[in-house]
Amino acid sequence: NLKLALAPLGIEAFVAHEDIEVTNEWGGEIERNLAQCDAFVYLSSSASNASDWCQQEVGWALGRGIPILALCFDMAPVAFLGRRQGYWVGNATFADVAKKVFEFLLSYSPASLRIADGLINQLLHSKYYDESSRLVGLINQLPLLTSSHVDALNACIETNDQVSDASYGKLPDRIRKIIEEKTSGDSEG
Repeated sequence: NLKLALAPLGIEAFVAHEDIEVTNEWGGEIERNLAQCDAFVYLSSSASNASDWCQQEVGWALGRGIPILALCFDMAPVAFLGRRQGYWVGNATFADVAKKVFEFLLSYSPASLRIADGLINQLLHSKYYDESSRLVGLINQLPLLTSSHVDALNACIETNDQVSDASYGKLPDRIRKIIEEKTSGDSEG
């Protein structure tokens, strides 16, 4: 459910029991994803804290030095991750939790740049004005854009009529303003 809530925010999540195809060697797939991920979200519960596998995955993420966010369900994280404050989920919806993950990841450059890639790709393929406007609102929250992001945003204006023709929301003007604000002083910009 959290993976589904993260996707509209430009965040691609790997969930081993869903993403590994039947008959694939699962240990290698998990290691490959741990080696390539930009951030790690730990779902802290009594079950995950008791799992040797979950603790090894946390150790891998800690060893890589990537951003880690613990989402606490019924228990705070243990061992080395227990030294960090987690986000207590409580009665929050998965959409609310996904927003917390999004906000957390925006403060880490590699992760925020990958989120930008995902959001801009969604905007390029958006089929509705309202969806395009929602995506532009999320893109506006990004801390910075690279020159390739600027090129992709301009392509969205040029090729997607759900962006270029969204005159009631003046979407092309909003995008140009975002580009100006997010690239000022950027050496790639």
